[in-house]
Amino acid sequence: MTGDRPAAAVGSGRAPVIAGGDGDPVATEAAVAAYVAGGGYDRLPAPAVRVAKLAIRDCLGVILAGLAEPSGRIVADQVRAEAAVGTSTALGRGFTTSPAAAAFVNGTTAHALDFDDSHHPSMTHPTAVLLPALLAVAEQRASSGAELIAAYLYALDAATAIAGGINPDHYSAGWHPTATIGAIGAALGVARLLNHTAERTAHAVAIAANRASGMRSVFGSMGKAMNAGTAAQTGILAAALAERGFTGGSGVLAGFVEAHGGGALRLSHALDRSFTAAVGGLSIKRYPSCGVTQAPIEAALRLAATERVSEEIDEIICTVDPYVRRLVITHPPRTGTEARFNLEHCVTVALVDRMVGMAQFSDERVGDPRVRDLASRVRVRDRAGAAAGPDMRWPCVLRVVGTDGSAASAAVDAPAGRGFGELLPERELLAKFADCARWGGLADPEVAWLVTQLDQLETLPTVEPLTAALRRTPRRG
Repeated sequence: MTGDRPAAAVGSGRAPVIAGGDGDPVATEAAVAAYVAGGGYDRLPAPAVRVAKLAIRDCLGVILAGLAEPSGRIVADQVRAEAAVGTSTALGRGFTTSPAAAAFVNGTTAHALDFDDSHHPSMTHPTAVLLPALLAVAEQRASSGAELIAAYLYALDAATAIAGGINPDHYSAGWHPTATIGAIGAALGVARLLNHTAERTAHAVAIAANRASGMRSVFGSMGKAMNAGTAAQTGILAAALAERGFTGGSGVLAGFVEAHGGGALRLSHALDRSFTAAVGGLSIKRYPSCGVTQAPIEAALRLAATERVSEEIDEIICTVDPYVRRLVITHPPRTGTEARFNLEHCVTVALVDRMVGMAQFSDERVGDPRVRDLASRVRVRDRAGAAAGPDMRWPCVLRVVGTDGSAASAAVDAPAGRGFGELLPERELLAKFADCARWGGLADPEVAWLVTQLDQLETLPTVEPLTAALRRTPRRG
């Protein structure tokens, strides 16, 4: 049910402004905690609230779409077997559990399809970690929609500034920032939701930083999805321990950055309550696959739609940023999970099927002999003259050469919705949510009701109507 009263102000709304760049690491750490602790809904800019609601809706959609994926299902089965007591919903699973356990399940499911949003300046997938953590605690504590949005935005702002400061070195060293900085961001968000003081927020951050882990070497396996769930779970545990008086120490976040990034703690952007860098860097995906595959998929779809691509293809040349090779699987994929990180499969199904959705990453489609044969003719080449670091636009030039000598090319400098401050059109975002929800088993009236509730999230006195509606196990097929 929708609340009939306006959202009340949450928090003091007097978060201090913190300049980006270098500074005293320990002082910066304390200032970040104070910034989040002092944040509230009443001074949030309307454009930031709008983007936050779009990101929240998108994440709930990909959770529903990912319900059948084995990673989330296995984690849910384990959590159910442990029988933790609580009122937080394992979305679409038909049971409630403790907040940390629910966040573990929902975070893993949110990242299972690799269809969740990314924040390219910070090299993270923020919402798949933040929303599961915040929603689980908001349900337990009867928090309002406005409180949820405020916690999300302040955590997003701080976490992306931290991640942007430590990356790309942290990422290049083999860490998965969605897992590591994600845990810290979740701790900040939950601390905000629980109205922690700046001191308690700092302890929550320290506890999370001390526990944070997650490696990039798990990409292409269920482990990547679990990294998001573990980060959400860690954030809740850290904030809950701080609430009970557990201390994490001073300078721990600075120590984490020094140990994991090889330098001093610095913020990549100012924390000034504008949230410009935080929401401007968000990118919502069109296709359920790794971010570096988005431009090659777009290029392949352009060719399939506008060119007479020869039925007899000799080879497909995919020219990308050299950094891409670190993030994709080069061997032939065996499962849909692996295929999301395989350029050859992504390009092939785009050309053959002329569309890319969840069905293109089923195990059956991955094993299709025609797909495998054509994928074997894809050649991935490095873009000449590329900079040493990653080009986060992930540009691509795709060239298809036929056995008759004919050729067609398409270039994509950046996939749609990848530019700073550039989201996909609202009609496309809405269609994506509806498609994901239907894939997850919801009927059209349920989808329409959810859209209405999420559009007015800031007016909901509690999030319980949403979580209750999403608690039952949807029927698929």
